[in-house]
Amino acid sequence: NPVAEKIDFSEYFGIFWDKKNKPLINYSPYGSSLIADKDPEKLNQQSTSKNSPNFYRQAPFLTIAKELLKLVKEDKVEKLIFLSAYDKRKFPTGDPRKKAIFSATFDKFANCSLELIGFDSESQGANKAD
Repeated sequence: NPVAEKIDFSEYFGIFWDKKNKPLINYSPYGSSLIADKDPEKLNQQSTSKNSPNFYRQAPFLTIAKELLKLVKEDKVEKLIFLSAYDKRKFPTGDPRKKAIFSATFDKFANCSLELIGFDSESQGANKAD
């Protein structure tokens, strides 16, 4: 009798909850990227998160930031330049979120600077916020 047969749904729901709790953005020492997902709602959430004014406050800073800061404070670095790309279509004058994080950290040292490099490519890739 199929109705009397007990069905264990725990495996299905385990997979469901695993997928639900996965992060929207993958952070690595070399940048961040949206986690590919074919679900339009999930893609919209990812894009919203990536373009949020608080994105860089929620993302981990450089993995070597602590070590760099120590070297700068010990006067072992003559000049430190941070290069970072930004989407000119979204931020025509540079990404203010990146400027704010830099201003609150390394900008306090005269030998540190931030150079933002704008791109305006229409193509979409894993590291684009679109």
